Amino acid sequence: SGTGTLVMSGLLMAVPGGAGVAVSVTGSTELMGGVMRDSAPADLRKLNREKLSAMGISQDVADIFIANGIYTPLEQTLLVAALDNMKNTANRSEFIKFATLTDNPDVAFFRQRQAQMYAAYNKSVQPIDSFISIGDISTAKTKDGKIIFNVPLDHLVWTKNMAAAASIITQNVALMEGVTGKELWNTGSVSDLAKESLGKMGWTVHEQAETKLSLPTY
Repeated sequence: SGTGTLVMSGLLMAVPGGAGVAVSVTGSTELMGGVMRDSAPADLRKLNREKLSAMGISQDVADIFIANGIYTPLEQTLLVAALDNMKNTANRSEFIKFATLTDNPDVAFFRQRQAQMYAAYNKSVQPIDSFISIGDISTAKTKDGKIIFNVPLDHLVWTKNMAAAASIITQNVALMEGVTGKELWNTGSVSDLAKESLGKMGWTVHEQAETKLSLPTY
């Protein structure tokens, strides 16, 4: 929908130079020992389907996600492994539905890193109770009512698109009941204007999330 497109364009245009430099490339891509080296793509697809099924994700949704050739087998496997790590989090299907919409290689990597950030937050900060959808955007909610939005950007600046994206998410969150706070976690830095503007919207901003969240290794 328009909301999802606007939010994503806002995030990917938050860094001068566009999407290619926007997404943090730091962090572990080591995966379950040598599984990636030793497994054919078809075997990885089978493994990922089994994990998605065990999460309660419908076969139709799983098939659409697995069939999305924008993702590399590594990206899909890391994304699924991150969600598989979140055993007590409800509605993981919301993140997968959100991920199936990806039609851009930069966004595919962005989604993989987001999934890893949510798994790390769940493990290192506090448990994530559930994924929730805001338009086409997937965010998370803790049991005590905090909305968590994880962003894997090297540097987030306050562009017109970013302002519009933040405004849409903030307005939608304002309509929800039982919200006790809003947190944005970014793997890299956040400009002073972005921090000030997000703060005025009620967001607590965490920079350098990579160092604060111990990203899970598989």
